[in-house]
Amino acid sequence: MSLLPRLVCAKPLNPFRALLPDFLEYLHVEEQRTPETLLRYQRHMQAFIASVGDCPVEAITSEKLSVYKRHLVDRGLSAATMATMLSGLRSFLRYLKDVRGLSVYDAAKVR
Repeated sequence: MSLLPRLVCAKPLNPFRALLPDFLEYLHVEEQRTPETLLRYQRHMQAFIASVGDCPVEAITSEKLSVYKRHLVDRGLSAATMATMLSGLRSFLRYLKDVRGLSVYDAAKVR
């Protein structure tokens, strides 16, 4: 018998970018969002990826959100635009938790 600790396989993590198409499809079918709205959501989610990288959605933290918000501020975006982009991220996190059953950052904390 080996004296080395036994490795436990962790549940695979889900890259942000890999879950985006299903989220957009969900918005289209279940919430009947328009093509223009879907493009806006896609652009906003891609801005998040550009800011913090294609991290697993389970690894989204308050620190990553701070980096993202700093990036939005540095781009000189208006408060209304930033609020819209953060709203899209909240929707994505709610989808991941409620529809996909993933353990992700609390969407209510995205402000």
